[in-house]
Amino acid sequence: MVLTRKEKETLRTLSQDTFILICKPDKGNGVVVLDRKNYIKKMGTILKDKTKFQPGKVTLTWRI
Repeated sequence: MVLTRKEKETLRTLSQDTFILICKPDKGNGVVVLDRKNYIKKMGTILKDKTKFQPGKVTLTWRI
């Protein structure tokens, strides 16, 4: 995806806003601009759904 100078400048300005989350879409090329609070709230709801996710054991190992 090739962005114009104006688009790059706009994304740079938006990325400095702590209330905005900028990421890639799940499919295709592009840019997704989301409200950070809404995103975190929805992800929390999805991750708490026991029919989709179950807590796993955490194993901390060190490899040399």
